[in-house]
Amino acid sequence: MRRIAIALVLLVAFGWAISPGPAQAVPMLQLYIEGAQYDIGSETWVLSGDTSTVRLWTIGYATTTIYDVRLSVAYQSATDPTFTLTPSITGGYEGFADLSLPAAVTTSPPFLSGVVGETIPSLPVLSDGTSLQTHGIYEPGVHWQEFKLGDFTLSDSPTGDFQYDVPTPDFTKMGQINVYEVSLTGVADPLAVHFDLFDHTGASNRAKARVVPFSHDAETNPIPEPASLLVWSVIGAAAGLGALRRRRARWSKENRNAICQIIEQGHRA
Repeated sequence: MRRIAIALVLLVAFGWAISPGPAQAVPMLQLYIEGAQYDIGSETWVLSGDTSTVRLWTIGYATTTIYDVRLSVAYQSATDPTFTLTPSITGGYEGFADLSLPAAVTTSPPFLSGVVGETIPSLPVLSDGTSLQTHGIYEPGVHWQEFKLGDFTLSDSPTGDFQYDVPTPDFTKMGQINVYEVSLTGVADPLAVHFDLFDHTGASNRAKARVVPFSHDAETNPIPEPASLLVWSVIGAAAGLGALRRRRARWSKENRNAICQIIEQGHRA
């Protein structure tokens, strides 16, 4: 009984009851970058190294249409780059089937753009008129560009919970995966970028804003060339936009399993 009591105190103290774990339900919107590693500290998929072109997955899972899905790309740069989103498919990557090629995305100019703290809208705006939360990314001086991906209406791809690890495809939860090869031009130095995905379900007069959970978003962390290190350190981007993100302390799966074992041993005692 004493072990059980200790375990319960740990659960309350560290907020397990309110902290989503690996087995949580599949979110309505998610992001993933092929080859990325999940950073538990920032709760973000991070692709490091050569990020001049990345394969970005925008994932929708819902029993209804997700309307006007939009992708926001945030970055720090004195020069605004040009982003190109080339439609692609999963190609069976990690067992994920994808039967539909996304429609072309107009990327020049973007749908909307802005600079946090300098322009109106200063932040991307959701369907209900509220602004996207800053979540440690949209700080003063950060630029963003927004692109329309259209409605998510299909259920031709298995989904899963893209958190911590790439999940096993779940064919009981069919949704829509739009893959885009995202490349950028117009900047001399490697550029870290952060991706967010949103918009709404329901009719326009009763729209409910939907945002990819900040535990399921994605970003890049390019490795600067030696000659660029000083510039990147000055603008605070040597470690990518992850340096701006607040670091939320989270329990690893190992810690969760350890507590489960304590509870189980207490029951056996």
